[in-house]
Amino acid sequence: MIEALKFEFSYKTDFSNSFRCKSLVGQYDLEDKETIQHYKGNYSLPDKWNIGLIVGNSGTGKTSIAKNVFGQFSKLDWNDKPLIDNFSDKFSMDQITHSLSSVGFNCVPYWLKPFKVLSNGEKTRVELARLALENENVVYDEFTSLVDRDVAKCMSHSVKKLFKSLNKKFVAVTCHHDIINWLEPDWIYNTDTKEYTLPKSLGGAPSNSIFTESKKPHGTIIKSIII
Repeated sequence: MIEALKFEFSYKTDFSNSFRCKSLVGQYDLEDKETIQHYKGNYSLPDKWNIGLIVGNSGTGKTSIAKNVFGQFSKLDWNDKPLIDNFSDKFSMDQITHSLSSVGFNCVPYWLKPFKVLSNGEKTRVELARLALENENVVYDEFTSLVDRDVAKCMSHSVKKLFKSLNKKFVAVTCHHDIINWLEPDWIYNTDTKEYTLPKSLGGAPSNSIFTESKKPHGTIIKSIII
């Protein structure tokens, strides 16, 4: 895995001489010349870490920075078989059900459904469960963008625990700041302020949280199913 958050690149947009572009330039008194966006940073990552976060508003370069540093985002292929049959054969049912349960996807009948029929929030959970098993390092764009904010916080807490328990690395790329205390990242890069921080402690999930975690989130699932 990358040892430093090091990047330097630019995006250049040339001025167009089209009628519409010239009209806009004249109407808003803009400069008729190329625009250049430049991104640069060099930050040492912790020697030992599991969770990283790149956060910022849309258009601030977070996705481009993540790709420049870590390469392409983690992707999966899904077929029309039940989603549990899409996990690699090298994993046992106990490993698969534990991973699914760890991200809060506990509805056993839904494990028998094809991936394509799930809701966006369910798809996100299942993707993260499978990625965590099949990869040592996961970089996930638009993290929690497709779920409501309460679900996003619970999901962040679950994902943190899963990757830490597996001792694997997860980098979340998102525009949402409200998940920080729940995800408890080991490092944060804020593209709005261009600040890199190593938070010692973020306090974890708030004490008045609506999220409650089972002491045995997976157990012996197949032996006791409620439908």
